[in-house]
Amino acid sequence: MNKARNARRPVYLSLLCTLLFAVYPVLAYYAHNAEQLANRQLMFPLLVVAMIAAVAYSIAFLLSGNHLKAAAGSCIFLFFFWFFDAVAGFLPPGQTTAEAALAVVMLGIGLILFFAMKRIKKTQNLLSLIYILLIPIALLVGFNLAVSINAEHKKTTTAGLTRTVTVIPEG
Repeated sequence: MNKARNARRPVYLSLLCTLLFAVYPVLAYYAHNAEQLANRQLMFPLLVVAMIAAVAYSIAFLLSGNHLKAAAGSCIFLFFFWFFDAVAGFLPPGQTTAEAALAVVMLGIGLILFFAMKRIKKTQNLLSLIYILLIPIALLVGFNLAVSINAEHKKTTTAGLTRTVTVIPEG
């Protein structure tokens, strides 16, 4: 029983790592803008990024045949997916061909990293890589969740304080 649980642990860790990599930017954006956004506006973007992560993980798993390699590959893809706009911001405005070339270069770098990582044979090395990725992203997601929960609490308590009650006198 314990061996079966230990055999499934890399699968769970890889899925968790991929999911946290996907939801972190959405949670970070919400945490920094929680005063202007309602918490129900968070559900659709989280669903979309979870689906993107599932597709990236599935494709990486089909290419590698290993859950740990699929997690690392999908994290590489998600990293480039989230930071493409930041990197493209250094290009002059209106340069669509430069943006297309940048996308091709970033995709090429991601594929090189993925296939270089695919050559790693030791499962322990891959598991260590997943732990290295998982610990900081889990801390970042937890921090942003705490900030979001605190902001939601402040919104509900201040909303309760600003309510006005009109009392109609009898008679």
